[in-house]
Amino acid sequence: MAGVRHRCGYSSGIDVPAVGTRGGLSMGWKEGVNVSFKSSDDCEEEIRKLWTSCDLDVPGKLNVVSEGLTRWSKHITAARFRRTKALKRKLDELNHRDPTSSNLEELILTKLDLNLEIDRKERKWEQRARANWLSYGDRNTAYFHKFASHRKKMKEIKGLEDQAGILVNDESGIEAIATGYFAQLFHSNRSGSSYQILAGINFVITTDMNNILLQQYTNLFLPNERQWDIEKISNLFDPEEAARILSIPLATDEFDDELVWRYENSGFYTVKSGHKLLQRGIHTIHPSVSDDLKGNETDRLSLLAIKDQIKHDPFGRLMSWNESSHFCHWLGVTGGRKHQRVVQLSFNDWELVGRLGPDIGNMSFLRVIDLQNNSFSDRIPPELGLLFRLQMLLLMYNKLIGEIPVNVSRCSRLQKLNVGDNNLTGKLPVELGFLSNLRELVLQDNNLLGEIPSSLVNISFLEVIYGSSNNFQGGIPERVGQLRRLKVFALGDNNLSGSIPTSMYNISSLTAIDVILNRFRGSLPHNLGETLPNLTYLGLGGNQFTGLIPSSLSNASNLNYFDIGANNFAGRLPTFARQQNLQRLILDS
Repeated sequence: MAGVRHRCGYSSGIDVPAVGTRGGLSMGWKEGVNVSFKSSDDCEEEIRKLWTSCDLDVPGKLNVVSEGLTRWSKHITAARFRRTKALKRKLDELNHRDPTSSNLEELILTKLDLNLEIDRKERKWEQRARANWLSYGDRNTAYFHKFASHRKKMKEIKGLEDQAGILVNDESGIEAIATGYFAQLFHSNRSGSSYQILAGINFVITTDMNNILLQQYTNLFLPNERQWDIEKISNLFDPEEAARILSIPLATDEFDDELVWRYENSGFYTVKSGHKLLQRGIHTIHPSVSDDLKGNETDRLSLLAIKDQIKHDPFGRLMSWNESSHFCHWLGVTGGRKHQRVVQLSFNDWELVGRLGPDIGNMSFLRVIDLQNNSFSDRIPPELGLLFRLQMLLLMYNKLIGEIPVNVSRCSRLQKLNVGDNNLTGKLPVELGFLSNLRELVLQDNNLLGEIPSSLVNISFLEVIYGSSNNFQGGIPERVGQLRRLKVFALGDNNLSGSIPTSMYNISSLTAIDVILNRFRGSLPHNLGETLPNLTYLGLGGNQFTGLIPSSLSNASNLNYFDIGANNFAGRLPTFARQQNLQRLILDS
């Protein structure tokens, strides 16, 4: 085979392994074949000659070589054509000679040479076809367009037969047959007692509830006056539900309830058609509601409901919340530029006394809620979870009680969650780990308990964890090192125990670590000052740490607070000559 390959010559400069036989020998393109120029081929000599034939820079030489190889390739192609033609003539002559041994030998060699030339030509076109396919792909889009169009026509319903077997082609007739079929699909014509079926179903709705549900909705308002029956609603519903019902405006005129959801031309019931239906219903059934929605009545009513929950306003700032101005211009309220919707509530340091009701969840455009430094009491309303645009929830320095609502985790855009200095209890919701955009989590000075959820390490943008002065237990999550943006880690004055994960000492962005007054143990890494070069605050006092004080702390030139008191450290204290900003150094209890 080596001899045959040598005889092939490969004048094109391409070396392709043989893959089979066809009339003696066949060379074919195969996936995975390495294409290379043979060093012994004329191609290398041609490239060298072209490269040295000019005195240009590298790009210029490459252009000369490219043009020269194009001319050389055409010359080789023409030579192959002439050689193939000559071999065919010679083969025809040998076939007419006498079948002597010498003639047969020459005939076999001529056939072999001719087959090799033909295979080279076939291989050339195979390689060119593959190169074109890799470069341009399959552009036969006309075929796929025709196939899709044909498939659509095949699936199009052009007619339906009714019960009498008559083919109906018009759209209204097809619609009537289809709706009638599905209307009767689950309808039984048999009559009988359903007691046995209903006996196995547990009753959820009580008799009193059922009586309320069976009442006509018109009984809840006074038809002649077109107003809600406040007394009846107050007796039937609890205060919160009654307030919600009474906040719904009534139409001034009566309209028939007539809404039909029709499918589109494609035959599908889409979100777009449903939206059109709702818009048509708002304008036809409740025209007054339509006008109110244009004025964003929902936000206005929600603000007034919040105002009603305020029991004491020492500076009278809520007095501006009246009909004399648009609600977006009320004090503490910020409206959007492109729309008249409330995007920010800011009552910081207003010294308000009251509670935060569920109506705040109706202002769906809210991005910032800042109620810090007030006296809001009661629980954090779970309706905050409806504010999917919320980015900042600042409730620090209030008198809030209860647990942190799990629904807060639905505010996927939340960046700051600050509920410090309240009277909150319970465990941290594991679902807080779903707040993928959270930057700051401030929880200090509450009565929170339980373990630190390991799900917090999934919040890759988290920069601040401040949960000091609570009743947290357990240890620090092992994978805390995943928080590569973490700057402040403060969980002092808790009941945490165990050792601080090694990965935490590798978060180079950390500027403050405060774990004082816990039950941590273990030793500090010797290179602490090198892995945490930005450290300014290091509070380790009141724990059970042992071992040497790392001498590398002398490299933490930004350190201004260092507390290692009430531990079991040993050895010499490192020099702090480079710490020119050091303001406090605590070595004893």
